[in-house]
Amino acid sequence: MGRYYSGDIEGKFWFAVQSSTSPERFGAVENQSHINYEIPKDDFIYDQLIKIEDDMGDYLEVYEDFFNQDRGYNDEELSDYAKVRGLSGNLDVIKEMLTDYADWLLGMQILDFFDDNPSESYLHMEAEI
Repeated sequence: MGRYYSGDIEGKFWFAVQSSTSPERFGAVENQSHINYEIPKDDFIYDQLIKIEDDMGDYLEVYEDFFNQDRGYNDEELSDYAKVRGLSGNLDVIKEMLTDYADWLLGMQILDFFDDNPSESYLHMEAEI
C-alpha cells in the first residue's frame, strides 16, 4: 500500500522509501488538509535535480537501467545489480540512493509539467498522508 499524489501531476510515492513530504525538497509549501502543495516555477527545481544527480553519481544510471527493466525489486537485487556495474552494493548506500532516485523521478515529473505548461507559475498537487 502506498500514498498517492494528484493535482497538476499524479503518481504514487514509493512505499517504504519516499516520504509524503518529498515535494518540499523542490520548494513546495504545505497547505493543510491532506497535504496540499504549491510548487513555484523557479531555478530551485533545477538546482535540486542537479544536487541529486551529483549526490547519486554513477548510481543514477544504474538505477535508471535497473528500473527500466519494468520488474519488481528488493534491496538485495538492486545491491547485486550495482555490484555487477562496478559500484558498492552496500545496503545502506543502496537504500539512501533509492530515496534520492525516487525524489529525482518526482522532480523530473515536476520539471516536465512546467516544460509542458510554460504559462503556469505554480504546480498544485495534493499528497495523501
